[in-house]
Amino acid sequence: MADYMTFETIYQTVMKAIADSQYARSDEVKAICNQVYLNEILVCDDLYPLYWLMECDDTKLSKPRATITGITKASPPVVTAAAHGFTDGDLVTIYGVVGMTQLNYRTFLVDDAATNTFELQDLTGTDIVGAGYTTYSSGGYAHHRGVTLTDTQKVLWANWHGYNKGMEFISPQQIEDQSTWMDVSCSRPLKMMHKQVYTAAGAQIDYLLWYQAADAAYNLRLWYVKQAARLSATSDVPLLPYQFHDAIIAGAITRLGENKVQVESGVVWPAIYNAELEAIKTFNRKWWMDHKPYERSGLFLP
Repeated sequence: MADYMTFETIYQTVMKAIADSQYARSDEVKAICNQVYLNEILVCDDLYPLYWLMECDDTKLSKPRATITGITKASPPVVTAAAHGFTDGDLVTIYGVVGMTQLNYRTFLVDDAATNTFELQDLTGTDIVGAGYTTYSSGGYAHHRGVTLTDTQKVLWANWHGYNKGMEFISPQQIEDQSTWMDVSCSRPLKMMHKQVYTAAGAQIDYLLWYQAADAAYNLRLWYVKQAARLSATSDVPLLPYQFHDAIIAGAITRLGENKVQVESGVVWPAIYNAELEAIKTFNRKWWMDHKPYERSGLFLP
């Protein structure tokens, strides 16, 4: 028998605790299990991120700016730039276009990239409507502004390989207060921003934007906290060490009891849940103390 619990085992145990043998409240129970798992347990340590959710991505690469030679009046606009090097999911800021000036100083998502062309979308992945724009005349550059991230809850640290200083976080106010961060010049990026957007369908998209735009190809090393997926399939396993899977059960029963649902031994479940949360925090902080005993810095604080 496996030590870990699947979603089916978790919610069935909760159903048993509320004496619902007919599964009349199964949808409610599944929702409560996810609420406890995603919004309470996985964020229970306000000092350090849960170490098993921390990931390193060294697959991202910046690219030098591309010279634009054409843009179609279409929806989406198709940009021509010989051997631009961009791929789907890259972010670019456009400067210096003559004619179709509606695109200047704006940041777009690259889509349907080919060797010499790419299409423009906004950051929700919606095609830009360019049919009514002024006709492109000449000139312009597309500067590499950032990349799309995958399942990212929080960016912790980002650095360019071979460079001894990581990028610092920048706020919108800093960007607006100092125009050089968004002007036409480019360099090795020194600042970054983690931006999350949501599509009309509710999908989350994460971006890492950098400032200034890149002037060359640099290899990025990114440390981040992984975004756990909602438990949905019966075979799904929580992103928790197996010894803490019972915490989801205890938390769900506790929350159901608070909502006046009759549960077995309703008085004891809150104490069990609180003990489970404290055990998770102790387990996590011991790892941080064992592996980074002298680095209790602001880097990992919320």
